Amino acid sequence: MKLFSGLNFLVVPSLEPPRVQFLRALIEKNGGKINESATPGFITLVNDSFVNEFGELTKLELFHSEWDYTDTIWNTISSANDLEAYRLSWITECLKQRRLIRSIDLRVSVLFREDETLASTQKILEEELEAPAEVDTDSETDIGSLDTENHSQEPTSLAKKSAMGPEIERARGERQEDINANLIQFLERLSSRFHRQGDKNRSRSYQLALQSIKKYGKPITSEEEAISLPNIGPSIASKIKMVLEVGSLPGLQLSAERDSLLEYFMNCHGVGSRTARKWADNGAKTFKDALKLFPSDFLWSTLFGWKYYDEWLQRIPRQECAQHLKIIEGALKQVDPHARIVMTGSYRRGAETCGDIDMVLYKQDCDSFDELSRILEAVILKLSEVGYIVCPLNLNEHILHAMRPSIDKVVEAAGLSSYSVTASNGALHKFYFGGKITDEQGTKPVSGGPQLKEADQFMSGSCFERRCRRVDILLSRWTQLGGAMIYFTGNDDFNKSLRLKAIERGWKLSNNGLYQVAKIPGSEDNLLESFSERRILQLLGVPWIPPEQRNVEGYI
Repeated sequence: MKLFSGLNFLVVPSLEPPRVQFLRALIEKNGGKINESATPGFITLVNDSFVNEFGELTKLELFHSEWDYTDTIWNTISSANDLEAYRLSWITECLKQRRLIRSIDLRVSVLFREDETLASTQKILEEELEAPAEVDTDSETDIGSLDTENHSQEPTSLAKKSAMGPEIERARGERQEDINANLIQFLERLSSRFHRQGDKNRSRSYQLALQSIKKYGKPITSEEEAISLPNIGPSIASKIKMVLEVGSLPGLQLSAERDSLLEYFMNCHGVGSRTARKWADNGAKTFKDALKLFPSDFLWSTLFGWKYYDEWLQRIPRQECAQHLKIIEGALKQVDPHARIVMTGSYRRGAETCGDIDMVLYKQDCDSFDELSRILEAVILKLSEVGYIVCPLNLNEHILHAMRPSIDKVVEAAGLSSYSVTASNGALHKFYFGGKITDEQGTKPVSGGPQLKEADQFMSGSCFERRCRRVDILLSRWTQLGGAMIYFTGNDDFNKSLRLKAIERGWKLSNNGLYQVAKIPGSEDNLLESFSERRILQLLGVPWIPPEQRNVEGYI
């Protein structure tokens, strides 16, 4: 008998998000049934994004703007005394443990409030565009999180993508985008809007929808045609209908200036959507304004983000990335000739330019983070001595002394009278910093003026001939190198695809490797593979895919 046999589920507030679609498939695969009405004995599943730590509904305006059912259904579930309701993540917990879990920690209380009514279509759209969302942070130790990211039912065929030549594929993509250019433009703007609001799930939903439209290859002329495409549900289809009928979306133009301001703030390292909204809501138009209003928001790492704002927005040519690697390899060889450092991220995927420089440091047969951390600390000190590292973005006590002068200098430039520097006393597992090539073989001058507003340029340390670049060095145990290389190479869609394949098998995938999830809570997961990148893909049923072919859209 299948796990959910005989159970009827109502998923609220909407079945549209790709992550919900994925879980719907899992429910049905395991014998459950998804209803769109309040049938007797149904179980309500609430999207985790709308449940707080106490199991209560939160972000109610946004919840109702997403509501895809009738008022009658809302009244039914909000007034039922014996309602059985869980977080949507209850499904994955049950599947992991192979049993129905009646845990109170996953239960949800749906309370009715008389002043909460479903709005008209016009009002829904306006509220949706302005609705606040909680900031979501990315995990650095797991390839995504099922509870915070969206997933698609529709796979992207890598074989099909790689079979056509890049020029043909690019030309085809351009023609398809031109066909529905207006729709794509609005979906991109909506995706950007929710990203700035910190709502990564909604932003991702619009990204997947516009990918489907780009691949469709024909003009979309109706709501019905739109909803027939993968990753487009009733809510997004209704917006497409409005764009087709009137050529725009109400409310989208009204907040363009605010969107631009939020983007300006969030382009600074260390400034998230919540902080940016707080600054904007209190009248700040520049970083200088925000510094006067909220000086405590400006950590020393954020001040470095302000100082190198212009340079960190510039793409890095592939040749320059290789030069940074050569400098760091030289210092590493002096410290420990047996240790190695390799480039990951978009560089390993063959990109001609990179947003930042990602590297993984490891040593053969070394699984000790204490030893790896000591190697990294020694490399940091050497690179600091020769002037390559110009600013740290995280610290521990062993490197604080060497980094303190640059921190004092940037704090003084900002005019802050007092500040504190927090440094961990443990081993470094990663080090983020700004690095600058200073010798004659460095980068050639690149054209491009400042993007900082005039009032904020007093903090700028930008030099457009010798740019400071964001560099991230991460440590990996030797036995976990395969998991680390998959995780830090990406891209995001490729990694999410692998993670989904793992979940379907009752496994989990992280930068530490591939594991069989323990059936008994509290027990250790069983390691399946962590060293071999190829073996991990093989276990997941994926043929070897070279890094250069991992620039996928959608899911494999």
